[in-house]
Amino acid sequence: MNPADFEGLRALQEALGTRFIRGVLFYSGETLLPFGEGLYAVPLSALWHGL
Repeated sequence: MNPADFEGLRALQEALGTRFIRGVLFYSGETLLPFGEGLYAVPLSALWHGL
């Protein structure tokens, strides 16, 4: 997981401005990770088990 993985979400965030609520990138890790304002890396397992 690195900042470049969020490039698309950051571009969307910039394009939408205040209409952007939050961006989520699912990954195979085990910890919820903040990646800047409104951007998060979320474990894929959260889809089945919750956070």
